[in-house]
Amino acid sequence: MNLDEMESRAKLSLAYYQESGGNLEYAGVTLVFPRGWKAPPKFPRGELLMAREDGTRVRSIPSLKLLKWVEYARKQIALIENARPVNLEGRGNDHGC
Repeated sequence: MNLDEMESRAKLSLAYYQESGGNLEYAGVTLVFPRGWKAPPKFPRGELLMAREDGTRVRSIPSLKLLKWVEYARKQIALIENARPVNLEGRGNDHGC
């Protein structure tokens, strides 16, 4: 699942809760994580719903927290993509030194 899909599912969950008059803090997305999966930095933990025999984990992630994390992840990706390239050839640096 990519960032766009996570964002879309979280927004759908929030829209459903909003239409039904529910508390948006209870809106969540159910995700299945493979065995040995390590969460990226600041990824919301959510609630463990099931630990399967094959090692996969089923978690309910709060939609509001997931949306905040998607925003954070996109900012991190933008920082990496816009970073200045490093001169690895040993021919000096960009400052003429």
